[in-house]
Amino acid sequence: MSSIYQDPTFAKYWNDRAGNEGEAYKRFVLDPLMFDLVGNMSGKTILELGCGNGYLAKQFLMNNPSQVIL
Repeated sequence: MSSIYQDPTFAKYWNDRAGNEGEAYKRFVLDPLMFDLVGNMSGKTILELGCGNGYLAKQFLMNNPSQVIL
């Protein structure tokens, strides 16, 4: 293992912490700001880098993009 990010225990901790909906500060502060900045996603291709467990994918899909790449 060359990095803590490759440690399965570390990855499980962050996945459990984020859960299916993200942490509270992201869900109520950061995510709404991001969606406001991005604006209308209809017909766009969304590329999410550094997406962790991909909990935002469901929200992206509800905004009618042409595709979401995780």
